Amino acid sequence: YMLKVNRDGSTDVTETYKVKMSDTQMGLSSGIKTDWMYNQLIISNLTCDKGYAIQAYNSFEFGFRKLPPKLDQTITLKYKVKGAVLPDTAGARFQWRIYTPHSATIKSIRITFPDKAVPADTKILQIISGDETFQKYKEINSSIRGNEVTFIPGKLYSSITDISTSLPED
Repeated sequence: YMLKVNRDGSTDVTETYKVKMSDTQMGLSSGIKTDWMYNQLIISNLTCDKGYAIQAYNSFEFGFRKLPPKLDQTITLKYKVKGAVLPDTAGARFQWRIYTPHSATIKSIRITFPDKAVPADTKILQIISGDETFQKYKEINSSIRGNEVTFIPGKLYSSITDISTSLPED
């Protein structure tokens, strides 16, 4: 999962899935709960390296135009987002939520900011969606190197990963 924040405030998103597909499965669905984000998102340039990609109300559907030749597949979904960088008192704030409605393992998430933007005050929380009050969460450690934030969520069980990073002005 890679997020590249651009100078104009847009974000290029790349999601790579390694999946074992059933013998009749042609694609995947990924939740993008736009109504659970901090701001209304505008999504464009949606593509999938294996064939098709469409945006439904709260999800992306993507995959093959014909049945794949083998069950183990790597599928990459790419899109551009506007609305994830918001004004803040001391500069800007990048805020993003990943909604995982089922069990999944995310090996790593990398967020790259423009060259001289140094992320500060980064908080990454995994919120358990099974808890209707959203009171159960755990903080996920991250590493910051220059203009890049990396973290490893690991195994997720029906949860929301909430990412918030300050981008102070120079």
